[in-house]
Amino acid sequence: MGLETPRTACNAHSVLTRTLIGKRPVYGCAVLGLFVLCLTSGCSRNDYSKIGPRPPVITGIDVYDQPAVPGASFTTAVAAYSPLGLPLTYRWTTTDGWTISGGANDAVVTITAPGSYRARGTAYVTVSDTNGTSAEGSAGMSTFSEPLIVFVSARGGDYSIYRMEEDGTAVTRLSDPSTDCVLNQCFDTYPSACRGDISFSSNRTGRFQLYSMSVYGKQLTQLTNSANADLDAPDYSYDCTVLCYTVAQDAKRQIACMNLRTSSVSQITYDDGSGACCGKFSPDDRTIAYIHDPFPSAATAGVEAPMSIYTVSPDGSNRHWLCNTSNVYPPLSWSPDGKEILFLEPSSTTGHLQIFSMPVDCSTPPSALTDPSYDVFDPAFSADGSRIAYVSTQLGNSRIFLMNADGSSSTDITEDVHLNDQPIWQKGILLTP
Repeated sequence: MGLETPRTACNAHSVLTRTLIGKRPVYGCAVLGLFVLCLTSGCSRNDYSKIGPRPPVITGIDVYDQPAVPGASFTTAVAAYSPLGLPLTYRWTTTDGWTISGGANDAVVTITAPGSYRARGTAYVTVSDTNGTSAEGSAGMSTFSEPLIVFVSARGGDYSIYRMEEDGTAVTRLSDPSTDCVLNQCFDTYPSACRGDISFSSNRTGRFQLYSMSVYGKQLTQLTNSANADLDAPDYSYDCTVLCYTVAQDAKRQIACMNLRTSSVSQITYDDGSGACCGKFSPDDRTIAYIHDPFPSAATAGVEAPMSIYTVSPDGSNRHWLCNTSNVYPPLSWSPDGKEILFLEPSSTTGHLQIFSMPVDCSTPPSALTDPSYDVFDPAFSADGSRIAYVSTQLGNSRIFLMNADGSSSTDITEDVHLNDQPIWQKGILLTP
């Protein structure tokens, strides 16, 4: 009596084959091009021992958002499969200083970078199947080599947000308002950066509204949609959870703050005259310094000149006129220790705007840091307080310069003939020693 075709089906990842050995038909299972020969009793569904171990195959590891912002989190993903169609498990590890903050046993893991620049590390992953075989893979990781400066430039034709390292290298365009501009020309302006996020103001939909995106130019999100007010000059708190900004409506400006976790908004100033603008958080997030303009409705001339510096708590309390300042211009910038504040004021001899530094405790008069023979704008302290970024017209067009905190050693870092302005440094980066 002849042999019958086996009744037992092959594994779902194989197909039944028929081979003649002499005159005798022998049936087997073809598994991804390999043959498991068996007798007429058929092939076992789970017996892969006859073809030897077939470990998982790793086809790639993607590390996103590299180089990373110091102290920021990013995702890393492994792509892998089992040649035998078996379920896979994952185990991630990293070199010292890089922390797994989520998904250690998943195909996608969240990793937090160390709080230092020029850091290098490796992510390791082991992919295992239910047969006990495994494959290993790794991918390199790094943080930015220099602190990032985010700024506005017209070098691409539109006023867009860019980033660069503090030495002026690695210039990268992050936004393009022309992609959805409803006007003849649109502007992305007034950036603020905290860790891996950037907020800015744009009129791409008509009125100036607030947007956010990553420091890589991804995840563009519109944060506000006011039908009757322009919103600009956003500023992150140093813990990156609150965004304060200026609301301009009916020729009057006030400051409002948005809780980024709940999206709740509260107005914190109710100033007279032209109102308030351009608030800046102190490094401890307990105080907001802003520009107040009491005119045209100031009751008594000479008591308070236009554009003074005021401070207020984030809840709107403790409003205070700072050091009897007068005739100052935004933006303001706090030193990282919270003891100094930068502002602009016209030179008493030339009328050109100069950068002044003033102790917040008003213990000494403000001191000029720049040459009064040309205009300067947009001062901003670096994260460690050792340098100041600013815009100067000394070479004819607006360029971004760096100088020491005492005003010495000024250096042009943009070297671009187009408009470059509004430089700011990233907040929320706590550098490790």
